[in-house]
Amino acid sequence: MTVPATKKKNSIKKLNLSPGEELYLARMERKTAIPALVLKQIALRERIPVTSLKILGGNPFIDVSGLDRKIQNKAQDEKLTIKEIAAKLIQAAEEENGHTAHAQGVVKYLDKIGFKEALSKLDPSTITRETLEKLEEIYTEAYTDEGWASPEDCAAIAYSYTGPTGNKIRGPVLISNVNMMACRRASSRAKRQATGCGLTSLDEAPMVDEQSAEVVGEQRKVTKEQLEKIETLKKDSSLSKTEIKLIESELHKDLTEQRADTIIKRIEELIHSRSPAKKEGENKKGKEAYCDGKIKGEESKEVQLQLTQS
Repeated sequence: MTVPATKKKNSIKKLNLSPGEELYLARMERKTAIPALVLKQIALRERIPVTSLKILGGNPFIDVSGLDRKIQNKAQDEKLTIKEIAAKLIQAAEEENGHTAHAQGVVKYLDKIGFKEALSKLDPSTITRETLEKLEEIYTEAYTDEGWASPEDCAAIAYSYTGPTGNKIRGPVLISNVNMMACRRASSRAKRQATGCGLTSLDEAPMVDEQSAEVVGEQRKVTKEQLEKIETLKKDSSLSKTEIKLIESELHKDLTEQRADTIIKRIEELIHSRSPAKKEGENKKGKEAYCDGKIKGEESKEVQLQLTQS
């Protein structure tokens, strides 16, 4: 008697996404060179919503909503109670310290089950306030970390601005914003430490303004759209084999967004200069210039003739 083979149940976890989340992933894939499947895998591994993933410079970051979800996941998994999530300033931003703020973040969990079990074993007549505080301290998990902020690494919110968009001028430093960012970074780092999160938090990424955007622009990685554009242009019949090889050699390098823009512009200019319409236009202009010159030359001869005759 043969036993029919039973199909093994697929043990691979799937991430069920809402239509809004699917749309978000599609947009992210269009804007970056990171496939939606990779983002799904990251979200599944970290057990966070895909919308809490942000891409900067070709790298994934986690925002505060994702960190908060991880904090909740840990509490549920380990049957803990979130006791405290806070941040306090150690050093406020001042002119004397270059407007650099320093803060400390803390995340605390309380093991209520362990606390109650330990409490039940004590003689009620011996329990004092100090006993309760000591017992609570024993059953509390605390995670701390620090964060810094200065006007240069959070320029987008660190200054007041004047002038139109695209030509804004920095004004005075907004000290309260710099202090706030130091606290946010400290809190985010403490959350990451508490949950063992391998992703960098979005708050820790530099926040640039128009005056510092050029520097960051040089560091941003090439986008998927740019790579597709280069691949399309590379197939143009007007390009030589040598030129195609040069383009391919550029693609094998660690391209930045700015460098890719330069390559695309140069290829387009090269193709345009060799297009039949361009050549025909140049020939037409050449003929017109020749005819125009000939007419002007004849006119000048007539003028000269008139002058000599007079």
